[in-house]
Amino acid sequence: MIKHKKQLIIILIILILLIISYFSFFNKDNSSIPVNTMSAFTGSIQKTISLSGIIASDYDQILVPSGIKVLKTYVSENDIVQSGDVLAELDSDELQIALQKSILSIEQFNADLTLAKNYKSGPQNDVLLNAISRGNEDYLRAKRDFVQSVSDLEKAYNLYTENIISQADYDKQVLLNKDLESYLAISELNYQDALTQYDDFIDNSQLKIDNLKRQIDALQLDINLLKDQIEDRKIVATVSGILSDFPLVELRTTTSESRITIYDTSSYEFEAKAAQEEAVLIQEGQLAEIKVKGISSSFEGKVTQVGKIAEVDIQSGSRTPKVTIKIKITNPNNSLASGFDSDAIIQVAKLDQALLVKNEVIKTDIENKPFLFTLENSIAKKTWVSLGVSDGYYTEILSGLEENDVVIVNPPISVNDGSSVIENN
Repeated sequence: MIKHKKQLIIILIILILLIISYFSFFNKDNSSIPVNTMSAFTGSIQKTISLSGIIASDYDQILVPSGIKVLKTYVSENDIVQSGDVLAELDSDELQIALQKSILSIEQFNADLTLAKNYKSGPQNDVLLNAISRGNEDYLRAKRDFVQSVSDLEKAYNLYTENIISQADYDKQVLLNKDLESYLAISELNYQDALTQYDDFIDNSQLKIDNLKRQIDALQLDINLLKDQIEDRKIVATVSGILSDFPLVELRTTTSESRITIYDTSSYEFEAKAAQEEAVLIQEGQLAEIKVKGISSSFEGKVTQVGKIAEVDIQSGSRTPKVTIKIKITNPNNSLASGFDSDAIIQVAKLDQALLVKNEVIKTDIENKPFLFTLENSIAKKTWVSLGVSDGYYTEILSGLEENDVVIVNPPISVNDGSSVIENN
């Protein structure tokens, strides 16, 4: 009887243990948290920033002189022009008349200059040179005669003191010596006068030549200026582009407000304001895609300017400081116009070999430190990671994870480090 009771007790214990094991097994499966998972993978990713703005372009303004009649116009507003194209011609009659007068005057002065040069080396020059030659010869002859008379006077004096000649003969010699001395002085004055006359002639002739040359140079400057002014009466496009303002009308007089504006179609650019958190990622040289509302095709661009001053855009209603971003459009066409609304997508980063996970994998703690849950043997493991580039869908993992590691996507709030989880099929 006792043995039978023991066997019954053992059987009951075994049944109880089986029941406990059974319920423990099914309760264990029921306590596991169902989760979605993915494997970390290596792939390409690029970070982009989207901005809304307008199309703008450089422009050039041509200031038209006022008070002049318009003779001819060759273009109209909104025409496409090329640099160097003649847009209009203004009246230049008064300038043409002044130019012809100046040309006639310079021709006369050139003729006068030729005469002055010929006169300087002409007959008058020969006459004065002959006068110098004759004066020099006369002076030298008088000088020789005077020197001889001095010698003769000394001889006469000796003869007179020796009573060889009479007083009258000696006085004749003294008188002859004085006459020759006087003639020497006169011949010297005549020679010097001939030299002076020739020098004055040369100086005066050269002065006249120099004055004529100065007048010719001044007239040539006037002629060049008049030609430039006449050429300026042709209004020429300074850049290639679209005529946005063209106020000239044939046979009407220009006013002080007459300005021609040409928008340079080769310098189209996208302009927008970027918030601080976006602007810090944008750099000159980054590539962009520009989409203009109403135009099916997009345009290529490159960032050319990132503003250095952040300002609050009052018109937007936002208090966030923003900086100006400019993107040069590298393949513009005639469908663009300054002022068009447009959007730009700027590629701020691109990686070809990045370890990636979906953005829904990543969580942050109260200190904003990123982490995720990896899955090892159906147990969630909290793993701290460092993040890189994100495109809004995927994020680069810099450290803390290996390729093909299984991670939990959008983990439920009940999942913690060490939680038992079960993957959804």
